[in-house]
Amino acid sequence: MIEEMYRLTSRLGAELSGPLAELLDTTSRLKRLSECLVGSTVGERLESGLGWAELAAAAGVSERSARARWNPQRVRRLAQDVVPSVLSQTTELPAFAWTGSGTGMLVGALRQLPGTASSAQVTAAAVRAGLSIEEADRALAGKDILPWDRMRSLVEQLGGRSEDLHFLWQASLQASSPPPASVEEAAGRLAAALRGMRLAAGQPPLDEVAGLTGMSADRLDAILRGRYVPAWDTVIALATALRTDPNLLRNLWDGVRCTFSASPHHFPRGGFLLG
Repeated sequence: MIEEMYRLTSRLGAELSGPLAELLDTTSRLKRLSECLVGSTVGERLESGLGWAELAAAAGVSERSARARWNPQRVRRLAQDVVPSVLSQTTELPAFAWTGSGTGMLVGALRQLPGTASSAQVTAAAVRAGLSIEEADRALAGKDILPWDRMRSLVEQLGGRSEDLHFLWQASLQASSPPPASVEEAAGRLAAALRGMRLAAGQPPLDEVAGLTGMSADRLDAILRGRYVPAWDTVIALATALRTDPNLLRNLWDGVRCTFSASPHHFPRGGFLLG
């Protein structure tokens, strides 16, 4: 969501001298995204114990006005409107500001796949995937990024789960996916991305990663399986433990929060269990 706001803001300068309708449309979408972001954040703060009086003081309004402005029902309605009408007006979410780490993570993950243990296995996997040996070698070295249908086939023939490497493949191309349709879909994308990052980090044991993040191995396992949706601070801790930039996951986590905000609950401070 934040990246989308940056993208819209960057368009304003160019649109000042363009058609008025385009300028008004961009400012309207930016306003609604801002309200959704603020509303979601306020809801989280209230859920974690912030009082209405403190909120009112921070906003410079009366407590009555604060309760009316950030009424939970109003925030939910706004989120329901924003998800389909604002985010889906672009064919894909804005790409992250990649720093070249995407290809490195993709290569690191590919090298962890069982089928890369020997050149003979790689050759056999390439043939089954319909690739030449040179194509497979260049893909595994990060010299070429194959189209996703061919990369997916190679990953599967090497014994990997293609969904776990899809985010890394997108990162290497500075690409992204359309907005998620549900909190389950958004949570699944986040979990798959984290599994891919763990693979790229050398598939460290769960208890080792858990020890670095201060959570139990069972909770970490639930997160990686997509059964438990972590709070943002947990995502930061996980990404740091896996030696990756947490900001690479911000769009995915914002997708979870925005789809969750469209449901009749505030996003729980510590995360929540799906199902």
